[in-house]
Amino acid sequence: AVYSDVARTWTDDDVHYVQSMANTVGLAIARQGVEHQLRDSSATLDLSLAAGGLGAWSWDVAEDRMVLSASAHRIHGMADGAFAGTGEAFLERVHPEDRLAVRGKVFEVLQTTGEHHDVYRIVRADTGDVRWVESWGRLVDAPGNPDRLVGVVSDITDRRQVDELREALLEREQRARAEAEQARERLGMLAEASARFSASLDPAVIVASLPEFCVPRLADGCVVDLFDDEGALVEAAAAAVDDPTLADMRELRRRRAALGGVGGLWSELEVARTATSAFQPLITPERLRAAASDDDHLALIERFGLRSSIVAPLVARDRVMGVVTVVINRPGRHYGEDHLTFVEELAARAALALDNGRLFESRNRVARSLQAALLPPALPQIDRLGLAARYRVAEGDIEIGGDFYDVMEVGKRAWGVVVGDVCGRGPDAAALTGLVRHSVRTAVVREQAPSRVLALTNDAVLDQIDDDRFCTAAYLRVQVGDRVEAPVRVTASSAGHPRPAVLRADGRAELIECGGLLLGVVAAPTLVEVELELEPGDAIVLYTDGVTEARRGHDLFGEDRVVASLEALA
Repeated sequence: AVYSDVARTWTDDDVHYVQSMANTVGLAIARQGVEHQLRDSSATLDLSLAAGGLGAWSWDVAEDRMVLSASAHRIHGMADGAFAGTGEAFLERVHPEDRLAVRGKVFEVLQTTGEHHDVYRIVRADTGDVRWVESWGRLVDAPGNPDRLVGVVSDITDRRQVDELREALLEREQRARAEAEQARERLGMLAEASARFSASLDPAVIVASLPEFCVPRLADGCVVDLFDDEGALVEAAAAAVDDPTLADMRELRRRRAALGGVGGLWSELEVARTATSAFQPLITPERLRAAASDDDHLALIERFGLRSSIVAPLVARDRVMGVVTVVINRPGRHYGEDHLTFVEELAARAALALDNGRLFESRNRVARSLQAALLPPALPQIDRLGLAARYRVAEGDIEIGGDFYDVMEVGKRAWGVVVGDVCGRGPDAAALTGLVRHSVRTAVVREQAPSRVLALTNDAVLDQIDDDRFCTAAYLRVQVGDRVEAPVRVTASSAGHPRPAVLRADGRAELIECGGLLLGVVAAPTLVEVELELEPGDAIVLYTDGVTEARRGHDLFGEDRVVASLEALA
């Protein structure tokens, strides 16, 4: 068990990692237990041998006389005196399947080295149980009797069982190691796939990455089908080990579609409808022939050589988005149950990434639409004035920003220009942005002085917002004279906003000292006004703190760089 003493979110990869550790520890514990058992069995066997668990025997082969010790009688399950004392009587106790081999080894000893060793089965006379024994013997060169063997026999049934158990456990351990290694490999593949799927929020990129990942490591061909706006399954991405395989795969799909989707070995629509995978572990030639509609179709099927397939649904948040099909058409491979589980897990991860991408795309589209609704659709055409605006998002997220601007007609040849910045981001900021922008447009109907326009906007914010949100804004009233040679008069006021900058035609630039208290904090903020005139070639630039607070490391762009940049643009 693992735990964290701080709040965190456990991911699927965390869970898989802990499971891998648990599997490794479990294998070690099981192996240690087996080793203890084997040591105990060996000790027991040693004690048995030391206590006289051997039976002695002698066999005069020429005369066919055989003598067994009392312990040998017990090993064979014969009562004392019950043995007939011949080699044939002894061989009757040997298992029928081993009898010929035992006889042959005895005569082989007589003709060769004179050393005898054999392991065989016996059938106990008393119980009928089959037991394993091991026999050692030697040819005794006695005068007048050159064919006499003497030796010992031991019941090794327990040892044989231990050996068989050891072999079985070793085989089981090797199989468990192989399965654990395979599980680790597939866990690594899933982690790699998840990294690929999450590398982009573009649905098209996510879909394309699924067949690219599957081919060739998992499949010879892979197709991803997604539901379109009309509810039809259409191909979204595909890949194969080579171009002919991909072409044949698409032609087979086209032929099946031309037949109305009937026949075939599986149905993508049925998989999507039931959200249940279609698994074909081993596809026989007979099944391929049965799926053909005519001779040309059969020739195409046989050329493609389909051998195994899996069709898994792409399900995310209880919604089926499509299906993924993986196939094998090369000899020597086919899918098993573990492949089915892996493909289903892969499809689930791909579907979740795809759904996240679609949600991001939808939310981004909504955010851009809402952001556009908070800005003027176009700047007005004003005689003797040129207007330009740039709205560039500094951060690559999808939250709605709080910066806004507007230009409105406020009187005869008079125009109001406002640039503002609402605290925060997202829906709350968007709501306050809309309130401030429309409050300014309402205030200019009642007031001409920029400070009074901002004061009325402050009252509207305080009346309708009951939290600690606030706003900054810079407002200009621009009066264009009746005569062409008359200067343009500008009255500027700022409520906590970065000061506007005036750029003269001769290259001089400076900030307009019109700063006041920001909006939405106090009931009667201190606001000032500054009047100035613009001659031909002069300009006023309003901006937000997104410019002055732009960073390179810890270095801010700052107001001084704003002024210096403007001087270079006169």
